[in-house]
Amino acid sequence: MNFHVYILYSFSRNLFYVGSTKNIHQRIYNHNHSLKGFTFPGKPWQLIWSTLKSSRQEAEILEKKLKNISRLKKISFMRKYPEGIHNNETLHEIIEI
Repeated sequence: MNFHVYILYSFSRNLFYVGSTKNIHQRIYNHNHSLKGFTFPGKPWQLIWSTLKSSRQEAEILEKKLKNISRLKKISFMRKYPEGIHNNETLHEIIEI
């Protein structure tokens, strides 16, 4: 079963959020419609990067790596793997912030 690793961005908090899931569309919906939790104050969250992994274990390894690197390294990572970028304009705006 495939798992997505994703990076969301909140303009209101100027913050990245990294996660993994089987159903990326449902997960993003949940982040943007939750009434509590870490992502609640950052709504709306925008999907800016994702990739597909063939197992939960692979996804969790990449998720952990991305969660433990700095903001600048996350940006460098996304630029290194541009095939995963969902909104290039948003990424350029983030780089300028």
